[in-house]
Amino acid sequence: MFALLVKASLIVAVLLAFYKLFLERESFFFANRIFLIGAIVLTFLLPFISLPDVINDQGFVSTIIERADQDESLQTSAQPTYSESGKKAASASDENSVQQKVELLDWLLRLYYFGVAIFALNLLMQVANLLIKAKKSSDKIHDTDGVIIPRYPGQSPCSFFNYIFINPADYDYETYEQILEHEKIHLKKLHALDLLLAEIVIIFLWFNPAAWILKKEIEKNIEFQTDDLMINKKMVEKQKYQMNLL
Repeated sequence: MFALLVKASLIVAVLLAFYKLFLERESFFFANRIFLIGAIVLTFLLPFISLPDVINDQGFVSTIIERADQDESLQTSAQPTYSESGKKAASASDENSVQQKVELLDWLLRLYYFGVAIFALNLLMQVANLLIKAKKSSDKIHDTDGVIIPRYPGQSPCSFFNYIFINPADYDYETYEQILEHEKIHLKKLHALDLLLAEIVIIFLWFNPAAWILKKEIEKNIEFQTDDLMINKKMVEKQKYQMNLL
């Protein structure tokens, strides 16, 4: 487990660094989206692929992975071994050191699983809240591109797959129409899928700052892509749209 987490953490950090250095400032938002989704897939896929010829004697990275493997093996070898003569193979001090490491790893693993449970529960509650509200809403509007669900005053508009949550009373007509078109693009492009994948990364790598930064980059990129589509397809007047965003 620890080795897999170390590998996944290194992979997401490397891919994020590549994105920040070479792709973030580019305006190819669709290509950036593919890269970011691919980064998520690789983060969860590559740790399970054994590449001994690649990582052998690769300095710092291989040392970290090797230590993680060794620490994990301590959990399966915590009991003292005996020689043929019945004597203990390890000294008492070595046994105490091993036992302390095993106890520390156990606590770290418990802390990790606790964090996974908290973030997974948080995501499930958010999704359930949106779906329950969409199902119980009595004044929803079935539009050609989705279902519009009214929100409470002051709540920010958002979309989730086929649903758009917005309060029309919070905006003038022009701004409302622009926000509606903005959210419809999110629906058409399935941007909710990107956000769910980003949340899954957070659930399993909540301790890694790179995972949180990756989530922010995914959120920014889908917003940039949506704004670019609205302006380039002449859905809105550029200056008015920029002022409404402000």
